[in-house]
Amino acid sequence: MQSKKNEGVRSKAVLVRVEITGYSGVKRDKELSNEVTSNKDASYGVINVAKNLVTHNNHLKEIKKIIGRARNYVSENTLPWSDGTEGWRLISTKVKGSDSAYRRWQLAIEGFKNEFDKEVKQFLKVYDELIKADKNILGETFSYSDYKSVEEIADKFRFEDKVQPIHNPNDLRVGLSREEEDKIREKLTQEIEGNFESARSTLLTKVVEKLSTVSESLNKYDPENKGKGFFNDSLVPNLRDLATTIGDLNVNSDPEIEKLRQKISSDLTLDDTQTLREDSSKRKKVAKSAKDVASSAADLLAKTNKKS
Repeated sequence: MQSKKNEGVRSKAVLVRVEITGYSGVKRDKELSNEVTSNKDASYGVINVAKNLVTHNNHLKEIKKIIGRARNYVSENTLPWSDGTEGWRLISTKVKGSDSAYRRWQLAIEGFKNEFDKEVKQFLKVYDELIKADKNILGETFSYSDYKSVEEIADKFRFEDKVQPIHNPNDLRVGLSREEEDKIREKLTQEIEGNFESARSTLLTKVVEKLSTVSESLNKYDPENKGKGFFNDSLVPNLRDLATTIGDLNVNSDPEIEKLRQKISSDLTLDDTQTLREDSSKRKKVAKSAKDVASSAADLLAKTNKKS
């Protein structure tokens, strides 16, 4: 039988997946590795020399930055569902006004993909020129055999995003006996519940880690020695973003998690970062509140992990 928890998640969330691949531009040089091994009297296989290819103009570096930002966005704005950070992940489809986490997700991922495609296109356009530049950069270690054709390199770049609904164990049509179908249905239900608890644990862990860091930084801060416990201007904006993220990722409207979100919004984000630097009483108050919310989140996390 489908649990209310499963139904709640299914009706308010979907699973998304972003798959990004690229070209590293790193080529191991076996001959040079053996040469260094011999010259340094080292054991065979313990030294590997690698060359960074087509690095001129930093196109590959920019592509890698885009990939990194896209993956960070995925990690921050979704929760793992079945097979880790590179697999299917959970995101809310709840609409507030005309906005939803999923709609923002679509726009953000489309933006990353456009950046990626534009930079890859430019890289491929000048690929042959970059090989010529490598002749000067790599000196005697340059070899044309290190380079694949531009068509082969193009095939290495891929940016795809996918979406699918959370499976409904009740919608099972496999042509088996009723007893066998019930066993499969029960197994799927347990998997969904397990995935949900895992996602909840990830969200609570995020809250504990971020708020513990905030509390520690505020407590350590010394106006007379600004390098001690220094915190960036983004501290309060990041707390506001955290509250929004909690609301977005609380797909099952868990009242305990909603309390955490409300406490962050009401107790931690009223003053800007500069005020917290200048006013020690407010700084201490926010530090204590951050610690208290982190402690509450840690208690919920312990209960969640105990159940799973």
